[in-house]
Amino acid sequence: RPKAGGEWHRAQAEVKALEDREALLAPKAAALSGALRERREAERQRTALDDPEAEAARHASLREARAAHEAALAHAEQVERARQAVQMAVLTGQGARRDLEALDALAGRLVAAEARQAAAAGEVARLATAAQAARDEDRNATTAGEAARAAVAGLRSRLQLAQRAALAAKAAQAVTALRDAIQRAEAFRSRKEAAEARAAALPVTPKALAAAEAAAAERDRLHAIAGARAVTLHFAYSGAARALQDGAPVLEPLRLTGRSLLDLPGLGQLAVDPGERAEDDLPARLSAAESALARALVACAAETLAEARQKLTAATSAREESRQAAELLANTAPQGIEALRQSLARAETEAGSGGAEAEDPALLEPLLQAAEAAEAGALATARGAHQAALEAGDRLARAEAADHAARAALDTARAEAGDPALHASRSAEARSRLAEAETLRTEREAALQTLIAAAPDLDTALARRDRAQSVVDLAARDRTRLAQRIAELEGAIRIQADAGIEEELEEVRGALLPARARAARYEAEVMALARLRRALEEARVAARDAYFGPVTQELAPLLAILHDGAELHLDDRTLLPAALHRNGVAEDLAVLSGGTREQLAILTRLAFARLFARNGQPVPLILDDALVHSDDARIEAMFTALHRVAKDQQILVLTCRQRAFAGLGGERAVVRIGPA
Repeated sequence: RPKAGGEWHRAQAEVKALEDREALLAPKAAALSGALRERREAERQRTALDDPEAEAARHASLREARAAHEAALAHAEQVERARQAVQMAVLTGQGARRDLEALDALAGRLVAAEARQAAAAGEVARLATAAQAARDEDRNATTAGEAARAAVAGLRSRLQLAQRAALAAKAAQAVTALRDAIQRAEAFRSRKEAAEARAAALPVTPKALAAAEAAAAERDRLHAIAGARAVTLHFAYSGAARALQDGAPVLEPLRLTGRSLLDLPGLGQLAVDPGERAEDDLPARLSAAESALARALVACAAETLAEARQKLTAATSAREESRQAAELLANTAPQGIEALRQSLARAETEAGSGGAEAEDPALLEPLLQAAEAAEAGALATARGAHQAALEAGDRLARAEAADHAARAALDTARAEAGDPALHASRSAEARSRLAEAETLRTEREAALQTLIAAAPDLDTALARRDRAQSVVDLAARDRTRLAQRIAELEGAIRIQADAGIEEELEEVRGALLPARARAARYEAEVMALARLRRALEEARVAARDAYFGPVTQELAPLLAILHDGAELHLDDRTLLPAALHRNGVAEDLAVLSGGTREQLAILTRLAFARLFARNGQPVPLILDDALVHSDDARIEAMFTALHRVAKDQQILVLTCRQRAFAGLGGERAVVRIGPA
């Protein structure tokens, strides 16, 4: 009954308006009550802060804490002065001890210097005799080494002449081999340069060809979509008048792929729309696809896709030929052709450097080795003798320097020690000053310990003073804060009291009860009518499910992969998907996105295919470039649905989007090109 529904909605609207007004007024009334309570509490706190006795007690506590802190500071200064006096006594004692130690050290250095000078003089006499003997041995060994070196030089000169003649013979053999290698390397380099030139003339790359193929596939796909949407008009004329398109008469069946306007003389105009969607913008997309394909072919320097493929094959072949020629060139001339030419020049020079016939190197080499061994022994002996002579001279020089230093140190020690009687008097005086300093240090340390024991805790006194000051400061801040808050609350209370919020809230609550009663009465009537409608709908659904039940049963688990808890309604007449039920809402198929419609269509085909298979009539399912409008998450879910059905159903998926379908899995077709 339409009237009952309207009355119910009006009653609900009235209740909603009253409830909204109550919800608006209730917080304001609560805020007014809270502001009154907060003002009373703030006034109570301000009265407590303004109490004269409490204020006097806070200031008295602050004065006492400040006095205690100042006394603690004064005592700390006394402790510091006593500590400095102790340090002064310690420094005086240390100075006396250093003076005494210095006097004792002077006496010790004098005795030690006399002993060192006597020992140094005896060492000089001993080392002078040893150094003369070492110099004589060095002269004899040097003479023997020079004789051995002359014998080796003669044999080495004879061996070099013999080896030069042998190398010239080998170099003559290498000249022929190097000339052949240079000829082959130059041929390989020519092949490489020619192949590189051919490859440079073909700028097409696999990436550019792939872009062209993708652009061509997109253009073909859009043409296919346009063809599928095309509408064919047939005309049967009975008179002289003809339908006109762009001013030209239409004389045969007309195929339209986009919106068109036909002139019908005598009738008006006929607008034909084959189903083009505004959001698709198919003509613009087709134009863009044609432009993209043209740009990709220009990048490939080709007019057609087949020509681009042929050029890529030719470029690949040229690059492979260049690579093979480079490998042969590298194997023939690892360091380059110029290095081979340099090797040839050296070989030709060596081949022409051979002189008259010389001795056999094999006979001279043992003689040279024996002479070199004798030379090495003689030279080693000479080096050892020379080193021994040098070391003996160094030892003598160091001994003489030590003797000189010992004499100088003895003279210095005697000068520093001075008169023995004066030295004894100064030592006695230093010992007396040290004893007096130790006594004074002991007395001052005792006085310091007494002051430390009686010292008050400075940190505690400082903390007590800061705490008392913070109490006074906090009271002042609280007094200012409370005064400001009381002023704010009084202003808010005056504004809300003048608005009459509490009276209006009572009036709204009084009108709300009868409004809710009317709404409940109308709701009961509407619920009864709705129950009758549901009963009729359930009867219709039961009849439909008897027919669509098997298909729906197969479709349900597949649909749950994409939309958990959703149901797909099939049209009773067309047997096609009509609406999607999600979260209690029925969405017509026409309002769904292109990706969702595409997914539902594929899932429905899967369900019918499984139904055929269960009835013993399996049929293959072919998907050609499907799922073009699905996002990453939905396409993964569709892959899962395909795998679920593919356990006992053959599914063939054809696509040019290898990256998008990389996660599909399954078996991939492999094309092998080879000899028959």
